[in-house]
Amino acid sequence: MKIPLRVLIPVLALLFLIILLSGCTETVPPEPPGDMVSIAEGQEPFRPITLEEGIVKMENLLSSEEEVPGNKTIPLYYIQGRAVSSDGKAEQWIFGVKADNLSYFVQVESNRQVLIPWSNELPGKEIRLPAVIPPGDLITRNGPLIARTFNKPEASLIVGLELSGNIYAVTQESGAVYRILYFDASTGKVINQ
Repeated sequence: MKIPLRVLIPVLALLFLIILLSGCTETVPPEPPGDMVSIAEGQEPFRPITLEEGIVKMENLLSSEEEVPGNKTIPLYYIQGRAVSSDGKAEQWIFGVKADNLSYFVQVESNRQVLIPWSNELPGKEIRLPAVIPPGDLITRNGPLIARTFNKPEASLIVGLELSGNIYAVTQESGAVYRILYFDASTGKVINQ
């Protein structure tokens, strides 16, 4: 199977970015058995969140940061969801945004948001969310194909998902990435490879 360079280059760039960002995450050592993990007063417990919730949390973080210029709508250029389920909820969303020619990645979880300045160009063109099929709808609509491709039961599909340009890339959430499914982000239809 021959993959066109126009698709391969952004995918390789995104994989490089994922590897780079994976070293930037905070690892918390497990609590000793028998101890209860306490949540600071007012802190929300961790839970999977929808893309819409992630965007609201990202916008709240960006509006509170002094180093991010402007108070206008900040355009999205990249979206990644980790452990995305068929109901469209993910353990983590990563957004690539631009503000006054400065690029940032914003890592969003239900109870934590991290702003990461990025000195390189972001991949793809601006994402127009109203024109994009929601992640949960994409996974549900293409569930049988995704399940067959990754040899998983359809009822328990959890995938990695990236959106750049107008293309969704869907990968198996755990293990090595051997197969990637590409979908048109506007229609949700698989792109033949």
